[in-house]
Amino acid sequence: KREFLPIKVGVAYSLTVQAPDGSRVTATTTVPANVPLEAVKIDSSMIGSVKSYRVLASWQNRSDTYYRVKGSIRNIGQNAPVNASYGEPETILFTMSDNTFGLLSALSNDNSLNVSASICDGTIRKKYRSILINLSLLQTDAAYYRYHLALDAQLKAAGNPFAEAVIIPTNIQGGLGCFGSYNQSTKTVVLN
Repeated sequence: KREFLPIKVGVAYSLTVQAPDGSRVTATTTVPANVPLEAVKIDSSMIGSVKSYRVLASWQNRSDTYYRVKGSIRNIGQNAPVNASYGEPETILFTMSDNTFGLLSALSNDNSLNVSASICDGTIRKKYRSILINLSLLQTDAAYYRYHLALDAQLKAAGNPFAEAVIIPTNIQGGLGCFGSYNQSTKTVVLN
């Protein structure tokens, strides 16, 4: 619970775990600041005779930092009962130039950052009475970013005997994995 372990921006947190045999692992992470999403918009375009829709997100970058953008879309069908609730969330894939996890790094001179992802085709108005889109912007620490970037590369190479081996980075002394942190801002958009 929050009252037992308040998490504060800029504070370094350490974790030490010791097994009964005496082996132990330690790791440290510093919680990054929260960067609010400034805008979430829906845009459409025509590709040939097919209309497609994209969700666009933007925010102001504050320093050299790491981000992850995540999202989900839920809907109510046109023929659903009047009191119907939104269906199960479907993941919105933010595919970047080097990963499919929505990860990006930014330099301090990158003032305004924008991302977009395809959400549906032109039949949206015929299929759904209402659409709810949730977007989250995570400002992550370096360990979280590097770990998830390598994990994405490893998943892409899975099953390919000719793929180059992917080394998963760790910030855990005496062990493997990632003890990372992030701060998150979220915006919700409803289309009726």
